[in-house]
Amino acid sequence: MTARWLDYELDVAKLIAFPAMSDGRQPLTAAFLRAKRVADRLRPPSATARISPEQLREYREAVTDYEVAFDLAERDARRLKDANFSAEERKRLDTAQQLLSVAIDEAATPAERQLAYRRVREEPRRAPPPVG
Repeated sequence: MTARWLDYELDVAKLIAFPAMSDGRQPLTAAFLRAKRVADRLRPPSATARISPEQLREYREAVTDYEVAFDLAERDARRLKDANFSAEERKRLDTAQQLLSVAIDEAATPAERQLAYRRVREEPRRAPPPVG
């Protein structure tokens, strides 16, 4: 489950295509992140650690909650795409998508690709310009 979530955090294309998976303002994403914290907190310290049946039950329930919350957040992020974002945020995502195209374009020079890749990682998180 954590590996699936990290795909959204580390894969630039997924970050651009499904920004809600990295946006804690989204209610289902926030619920997933809370469920993850609970499961992480209840995880036994090692595979050989002795835990009580009650602790095992609590951990299993927390992992199930985490899985369900992730699935809901993922479905919602795929449904939303960038619909809940402002025009300025959508513009930054579009710019990031264009930069990603350059970053993976084998016809571009290595320097162009490297610069585009560096910029594409920064673009979705860049602060909006000041208003007024």
